[in-house]
Amino acid sequence: MALGWAQAFQETHAQAGDIVAFDVFCGDLNFDNCSPGGSRAGEAGGRWSGRPGGLSASPPPLSPDDKREQAHEIFSVYTDPCRVGPGQDEPWALGTLMNSQAIYDEAVATPETMKRTLEHSEGRKKYLAGPVQASACPDLSAPRSEGRRIDYILYREHQSPAGLKTVVGKVFFITQLASCSDHIPVGLQLLVTPVAQPGA
Repeated sequence: MALGWAQAFQETHAQAGDIVAFDVFCGDLNFDNCSPGGSRAGEAGGRWSGRPGGLSASPPPLSPDDKREQAHEIFSVYTDPCRVGPGQDEPWALGTLMNSQAIYDEAVATPETMKRTLEHSEGRKKYLAGPVQASACPDLSAPRSEGRRIDYILYREHQSPAGLKTVVGKVFFITQLASCSDHIPVGLQLLVTPVAQPGA
């Protein structure tokens, strides 16, 4: 459905003479590429907390089954630069969902301390939400991952008469919202260059 909406939006707003090198699909898609089953949106195991000392009377609703969504059609249309394939991310990719019970800990309370903490595997293990089972409980049997990456920036390269090539320059994991959110924002730098012509 979302792919259809994106296509309809592009067709509605396309203008004669436009040269499109790429388009981007991004957002909190509420599934990861490491869990074997479903999950509760925003939950990292245990009770869900939206603010210091505040506990929800009921947990957030169930999101779609992570395992099924890891093979979603969107990944055949758009490129996820953090992804190798279903169930496997690049080794440098980080989870974007924090352990919501610990986002106010001193070690991750400021952009600077969060950056330092998440640069180390023990910090990532403690503060990033890990894989979950279909019951929404932490999956302690799953191989240790770099956390649940549920926020995505995907891109699709377009073929254009201008002969442009789109490549990934850099992927960013941003700590500026430390203690303000249990999500880690993601940034993507794309570079567009002319394709070298034969004999040029």
